[in-house]
Amino acid sequence: MSRAARSPARTTSLRLKLLLLPLLCLLGLIVLQVSNLYTNRQVSTKVIEPSFAKQTMAGHANLLQVAVEIEAATLASQIRTLPTREEQIAAIIAETDPIRFFADRSGYFFVYDFSGTRINVPVNKAGNGKNFLAIQDSKGTRFVEELINQGRKGGGFTRYFFEKEGHGIQPKLAYSTLIPGTDFIIGTGVYIDNVEAELALLNAEVTRRSRDYLLLTIGLFAAILVVTVAVSIWISETTGRSIRAVITDLSAGSDQITAAAGQVSTSSQSLASGSGVQAASLEETSASLVEMSSMTRRNSDNATKATSLARTAREAADAGAADMQLMGRAMADIKGSSDDIAKIIKTIDEIAFQTNILALNAAVEAARAGEAGAGFAVVAEEVRALAQRAASASRETSAKIEAAISKTTQGVAISDQVNARLSVIVSQVREVDALIHEVAAASREQNQGVGQINAAVSEMDRVVQSNAASAEESAAAAEELNAQALSVNEIVTNLRRLVDGGRAPAVATDSFAPPPAPPSTRPRSAANRPQPVLA
Repeated sequence: MSRAARSPARTTSLRLKLLLLPLLCLLGLIVLQVSNLYTNRQVSTKVIEPSFAKQTMAGHANLLQVAVEIEAATLASQIRTLPTREEQIAAIIAETDPIRFFADRSGYFFVYDFSGTRINVPVNKAGNGKNFLAIQDSKGTRFVEELINQGRKGGGFTRYFFEKEGHGIQPKLAYSTLIPGTDFIIGTGVYIDNVEAELALLNAEVTRRSRDYLLLTIGLFAAILVVTVAVSIWISETTGRSIRAVITDLSAGSDQITAAAGQVSTSSQSLASGSGVQAASLEETSASLVEMSSMTRRNSDNATKATSLARTAREAADAGAADMQLMGRAMADIKGSSDDIAKIIKTIDEIAFQTNILALNAAVEAARAGEAGAGFAVVAEEVRALAQRAASASRETSAKIEAAISKTTQGVAISDQVNARLSVIVSQVREVDALIHEVAAASREQNQGVGQINAAVSEMDRVVQSNAASAEESAAAAEELNAQALSVNEIVTNLRRLVDGGRAPAVATDSFAPPPAPPSTRPRSAANRPQPVLA
């Protein structure tokens, strides 16, 4: 029995495969989230932040406009009843001095008249009463003149650079308008760095929220990863236990199939060997039948000759003493033939006895074979019956032959007295003739029995051939069953490799091939055996 180990292959375990799927999905989500964050950052930088800057600036501009228009209306109502310009200026200063806005208190109202004379700038009161119409900022803009022009037009915005307390020269956006019913221009402005500070705070808040969202996303991803890994491990464990149970059952079934294949193979070889022994026995029986058929033919020929001699003896009795010598020799021949027939009958009796034993053995083997040997048991019973009939006929023939021998002996003794007892001799010869007829009839029956035995042997040969073919088919089926068992073993190994991963144990490809049948177990066909000759 040869063993060929198949080289194992290293594979990935089921647990790792189940873990790879959520990990890949999580990786895809991470990539998608990173792409989303990058896109949001680009959108925030290129779209949202500029939009926020524009909206914030527009909001401050609207705030400036609303504040200036309200303050202008308030001042107009306050100074409309004042009779002198000085009183009006004093009222304007008193109204605008305490007003500050924005977080750094950099917001205030300023007032100029149409000539460019500063009425009030609360953060720089030293310039009140002076004319600043021609003053320019660092960029060469005559901003006072522009503020007056915008105010006289009914209100408008002016951009310029102006000193901010504690921060030096800063860009500024101002709105100015006319105080109704006067020649005064009132306005206020916002420093651009204040707007930028607000934008910075807004961007910081957006950044903080984005960071919080990122941390929340990372936490969610981590929780998803932990849950997914735990679920994958649980699924792999439960699935692995189920598959391992199936593997155990399949492995046990495969081992049982392999053992059964070996047993079937052994039984098939035993059956083939028994068929060979039966075939050999059939060959011997066939040879015995040939010999027995020859003896039966000779017995029939002798019976015919004895009849002729009896008829001749009866005719010779009338001829007288001259023929007595011939009759004596004929009687001696008859005695010798009777002795031969006695031997033949003995041989037939022995053959019948052996046939009976063979039939009993065949019945025992048929009983062992079970349903497959039912037909063979019937044939064996018929053979046994024929053997018993042959033995009975043999005993009857033997008794009659012994009587014939006795009569022949008496005929030889009386031959000397034939002249006196010729009539008795004729009567005895007729009796001998009758007995010989009976011997001939027994020989014919024996010949028929031999034919029936031959038919039974042919049937036995057919059964033996069928048993041999069945044994070969059983051996082939055992080999196929063994191949299927090896296939199941390979499937079990693949399942174990799938569940456990790594390098699975080697798969043994043992073949439970039955040992080669000995040459003698193959029964020869009917054409190759000696055929019995029937008389």
